[in-house]
Amino acid sequence: MKSFIHTLFAGILVLFTFCVNAQTTNDQLAINWLQYLSDDSQKGRFTGSPEHLKLGDSIAHYFQQTGLKPYPLINGYQQPIEINYGKNKILSNNIIGWIPGTSMPDEFILITAHYDHLGTASTNPNLAFNQGQQVILKDTIYNGANDNATGTAAVLTLADYFVKHPPKKSLLFVCFTGEELGLMGSWPLVYLLKDVSVQAVVNIEMIGRSISKKIKAPVLTGYEYSDLGAILNRSLEKQNPALYGHKYIAPDPYYTHKLFYRSDNYSFARVGIPAHTILTTPPNDKYYHHVKDDFKSIDLPHFTQTIETIKNSLLYLVNEAIVPKKINTLLLPEK
Repeated sequence: MKSFIHTLFAGILVLFTFCVNAQTTNDQLAINWLQYLSDDSQKGRFTGSPEHLKLGDSIAHYFQQTGLKPYPLINGYQQPIEINYGKNKILSNNIIGWIPGTSMPDEFILITAHYDHLGTASTNPNLAFNQGQQVILKDTIYNGANDNATGTAAVLTLADYFVKHPPKKSLLFVCFTGEELGLMGSWPLVYLLKDVSVQAVVNIEMIGRSISKKIKAPVLTGYEYSDLGAILNRSLEKQNPALYGHKYIAPDPYYTHKLFYRSDNYSFARVGIPAHTILTTPPNDKYYHHVKDDFKSIDLPHFTQTIETIKNSLLYLVNEAIVPKKINTLLLPEK
């Protein structure tokens, strides 16, 4: 772990001047984290496994070294989470870093992703139904490169960017545990922040492969439930109208898959907070929850460009006195 962190920060220093001058996200930092998160040594990042806990320590250390502060409601950078899983109790942590806003510090935007995945055939008994693919491919590790090492790497890369370009509103960067076990990490954070002015949650999932060769733009789940999508698109249009046009981030076209309810954004949406997930990979992707969802399956240029797009989409939201409309929870259908 120590050698990885040293290598990581050496890469940050090499690219520091370029990133500040060009005001772009750090592609190599994103790729380094993606490769580390999806490496076989992580053994699929099953919630609460020794590898997952050590990874949480690495992310917390990164937040500290990058310049994020621990949020006062949390002791350090890790929020302990206890999960009932069958007859067992799993102990794990959400990892949280804070950038105080320069002029609107009491207004918060959350940028989130889950850093757990399915583990291996031996650590996750629920994977028995997939034993056939494991035998054929001689692989028992669910590396979860797209789901959701890409989202986690994006959160860490965006944290690096916004430390260098401090926003006017406060940002919380959150890596959730327990998403794969049923959004078990996000709900305790909703409760912890119940008295905090959380204006929006931008959750990031599966941005390592595109919908098709022609459709590269992200989609936003639950687009119709708030005006957050319109605000993100307004920011993109301000940044580069020729590239992004009027509505670059599209509504989620996979409504029957109920993606809005299947990631950590939904824990916040349930209490009316405009909370949505950005993704680029369709739910019927051939490597979804598959042992071949590994680093080499990722379209790296697409992955890094999507992070840059997400950054550009956030600039208006985090720097202007605009508040997304609350979600009317009475309009949310049953899951």
